[in-house]
Amino acid sequence: MVRYTLERKLSPMNKCFLSVQTIEDPKESYDWRNKLILTCKALVPAMGKGDPTQITLKAFSDRDMNRMQQIKKDMHLFISAGMLRYDYKAKELSVSGGQVIRVNAEQFPIVNEVTMTGDCGNDIDLADGRQVKFIDSNKGKFVKATQTLVVNVGGKGYDYFQIEAFNEVGASLDLASMLMDRTRKGTPLSVYGYLSTHQWIDKASGVPKSRTVNRITKGRTLTSQSTEKTIKPQTEVASPKEVTLWGGQTTTEPESIPDPQTPEETIDLPVQGPVEPPALPAPVSAGIPVNPWGPGIEDDDRPF
Repeated sequence: MVRYTLERKLSPMNKCFLSVQTIEDPKESYDWRNKLILTCKALVPAMGKGDPTQITLKAFSDRDMNRMQQIKKDMHLFISAGMLRYDYKAKELSVSGGQVIRVNAEQFPIVNEVTMTGDCGNDIDLADGRQVKFIDSNKGKFVKATQTLVVNVGGKGYDYFQIEAFNEVGASLDLASMLMDRTRKGTPLSVYGYLSTHQWIDKASGVPKSRTVNRITKGRTLTSQSTEKTIKPQTEVASPKEVTLWGGQTTTEPESIPDPQTPEETIDLPVQGPVEPPALPAPVSAGIPVNPWGPGIEDDDRPF
């Protein structure tokens, strides 16, 4: 096992732990200051019925760039306590900082964990199908709620992430209701979840599209110490399903129900007014990356 330690200091409000597979050798690029950096594109294995999530590893310091030069295409890596960023203009997820460890995919498990703390960007409109959707299936009735989380990434910098909760109506761990009932524009919120991506080909235009969210599995509003509201599971989530990935290993998807994704749900959700700094459109990824674990999506005929 080879360990690459990156020196970039991390924000405690934004950490990710990810198993990734690189899809290119590191390349030279330039940051917003026109300073030379190194980047390397990689894929996070999909969870459940989803698709791999493309991210870009970034090294800023000379020390980090020297270590990134040891990374090559098709390496399996584990990123520990990296900082997740989202460039809404480039539609790019990236990770910097933390430790990058080379691992054996046949022995190392798939890890996909994201922790974020920020302020909510929207008042959720229950009548807006892009923000709240109820789904009837042969397994019961389910609800999906989407919110925008505005996360400070250092100094005056903010990134805008879409977070999503999906569970059975009336479930003991009812995170969708937490988002609908307890969050408003400006509500401080701390969430734990995983990156979830879905890809399709738009039927009208034939253009590849994709959407990435932080699918939350735990959440807590942080209004004040005396009124802090915590959602805690009272029972175990039943019957997780296994998905074969990552060199033949398996991982379990947190939910045991169909994951509804339809093209109309991919419209950008507006952020309502300025939330220090002025609000930006909610992130929606674009383009379908090459999938080393199997063929891409041929059409957009999702189960819902």
